[in-house]
Amino acid sequence: MAMEYTEEQLNDFDKATLVQLFLVQQSQLRDVDRKLQLLLEQVAVLNNNRFGKSSEKLDTENQICFMEVDGNIVFFNEAEAVASLNEYVDEDETKPRGRKIKGKRGKDIQGLPVNPVGHKRSEEELIAEFGEDG
Repeated sequence: MAMEYTEEQLNDFDKATLVQLFLVQQSQLRDVDRKLQLLLEQVAVLNNNRFGKSSEKLDTENQICFMEVDGNIVFFNEAEAVASLNEYVDEDETKPRGRKIKGKRGKDIQGLPVNPVGHKRSEEELIAEFGEDG
């Protein structure tokens, strides 16, 4: 932190001390200005990345546009153009899901090996640890 001098203290300083204080403040101001410029550049780059031209590219294949034919702009009815686009769209028809098959899970896990894990504690120890309903 820089020291703050009162007006009386500054009046008591000789010229060489005042010049030295001024030069130190100039260098500190230059450093602060340089850091501020770096921060402003970083903010500009981040804003460009977030809101720039490359982040707002749109697909224009299904957008309605005016066409130029023989140097004349052709205007058309927007509703008719949208309706004509929908006529040629091939939609993948999905077939409805079938019903669940009962017993499929048991059938799927039928051939898997079973590894029984036994408790090392007696029934009384388990009741003491976890209670009657544990």
